[in-house]
Amino acid sequence: MAWIGVLGQTEELAALPASVNHAVECPGFDPPGFAFLPHVTVGSFATDNPDQYRAMAEFWHGIPSGRSGALPYAEIALYASERDQEGRVAYVIQDSWPLGP
Repeated sequence: MAWIGVLGQTEELAALPASVNHAVECPGFDPPGFAFLPHVTVGSFATDNPDQYRAMAEFWHGIPSGRSGALPYAEIALYASERDQEGRVAYVIQDSWPLGP
């Protein structure tokens, strides 16, 4: 999986795990058993093919890294990951919100 960390004004994101835990605990479900890390998933793949790993590394090499690189986006979307009967993962948009004016 490839992801980009989120920096800056993340107070709302920091409050998100407690909100999610509360939402799942109220009807009686167990909370997720992992730590929350604010991030943006930009790619997910499952392969043992070294050529595909190299191709992805070459692609990411050209993208700015660290705090100096800002990526412009017009919206943010909330996805749910769902597995089909063969175990493949599909990402389904649950909702989206515009960013900026």
